[in-house]
Amino acid sequence: MQSSNSTSKIKKSFKKESANRTDQNQPDKTSSFVCEIPLQVSSLTEKSINRTFEASRQLFNACLGECKRRLSLLRDSKEYQKARSLAKNDPQRQKLFQKAREKYGLSEYAMHAYAGKIKNSWIGEYLGINLAQKLATRAYQATEKLVYRKAKRVRFKSKNQLHSIEEKTNKTGIRWKGTGVQFQNYFIPGIFDQRDPVIQYALTKRVKYCRLVRRQIRGKYDVLSDGLFI
Repeated sequence: MQSSNSTSKIKKSFKKESANRTDQNQPDKTSSFVCEIPLQVSSLTEKSINRTFEASRQLFNACLGECKRRLSLLRDSKEYQKARSLAKNDPQRQKLFQKAREKYGLSEYAMHAYAGKIKNSWIGEYLGINLAQKLATRAYQATEKLVYRKAKRVRFKSKNQLHSIEEKTNKTGIRWKGTGVQFQNYFIPGIFDQRDPVIQYALTKRVKYCRLVRRQIRGKYDVLSDGLFI
């Protein structure tokens, strides 16, 4: 796997927390930035990374399929149909929609539980519970676009179409540690100039979580670390 020649870069990120976020385990968002660092990946580590990305892709697709199934049941339910017949300013309308969601388990929390069951298969050899729940959240958020008519369809990920995986925090699983990424039993060193003031600034800050990004360049994959810093 080739190392990236792109320079490390910082991108300011001042995103406000979504009003409809339901993941209570996700820490409150604060002003932060992303520091992207290419990694020096050995052939042995590359195989493990590829297996983890494939397991992640299959779990994401399973969660997305389950979300779509539950959404279909919800839309066919009596509660949903009755809610649609009510005026938008009718207080019963939202209550019926919520009742239908609870009945068919269309919530981020319910999808976390579903991902936990899938993780108990062979997928659990490669994914921790936090990573599995983050993938479930991505599938749920994609389905939410269908719910609110922000998208006409959501797509499953074909092989090699999942380009990033991340943890909830920097405490377990994939995490930034000193000058590189701790991934399972492997330490993957970062590639950067220690004299770079941008890198030196980033390394003095607390890391919220670490994201692995896989990009295909000239037919070969580069792996980078996107660390979210505060």
